[in-house]
Amino acid sequence: MKYQPASTQLRQDALNDAKNARLRQQCLHANRVLLNRILRTLRAISPDGARVYAYGGALPDVVFKLDIPMLDGFKDKRLIKALERIEHAAGCQFDRTWDSSWSATPAREFRSTFRVAGRMSVEIAVTAIIKADAPTCRRVQVGEKVRVEPVYEIQCD
Repeated sequence: MKYQPASTQLRQDALNDAKNARLRQQCLHANRVLLNRILRTLRAISPDGARVYAYGGALPDVVFKLDIPMLDGFKDKRLIKALERIEHAAGCQFDRTWDSSWSATPAREFRSTFRVAGRMSVEIAVTAIIKADAPTCRRVQVGEKVRVEPVYEIQCD
């Protein structure tokens, strides 16, 4: 392997980063109509809870997040209508859920991940947060978990 000075390696990394940033920008620009439609829909549902992130290499991964607080339950009409509006705007379906067990209030996250034109990955995560005094949902302790882990140390003679 040929020796390369640190400055050459760092310069090449910077050039690769710049190239990836240009390609990511082009991909985001080419799909701007869909991305803007999704974000407008999320902001119409909850302006303060809508966020969007983009990261990755040459092909971006775009993550949309929406928090819907103060729901009466997971069958609340606001939540159901919000999920339907997002599915219609994005052309996707929510196929995974995750319940938050560490939070003091019940919360469930609905997720959908899909690819746009086989290139860009888009993920939409909607977090439904239930009121602490909701009559239909509450956080209840159903058991305890005890985990035994082996402990190691290095002993030398």
